[in-house]
Amino acid sequence: MGVVDLDGQGDTVGGIVVMRSAARTLNVIHRVKEKIESVRLSLPPGVEMVTTYDRSELIQRSIDTLRKSCCWR
Repeated sequence: MGVVDLDGQGDTVGGIVVMRSAARTLNVIHRVKEKIESVRLSLPPGVEMVTTYDRSELIQRSIDTLRKSCCWR
């Protein structure tokens, strides 16, 4: 339990996704994003969900760099 503040705007609710070590990271992130969208539709007016940290772009760029710089395909 604790208090979370977002951008100095005041108290908010925070959540963290914990992934199993053998899971495929990009697949998990994609499924979480789908779930967030489905939940977002059911939120009451004035309540919003905001993603504060999404590492999917970093992961994809890292994979692309590896593919370009070595013979891994």
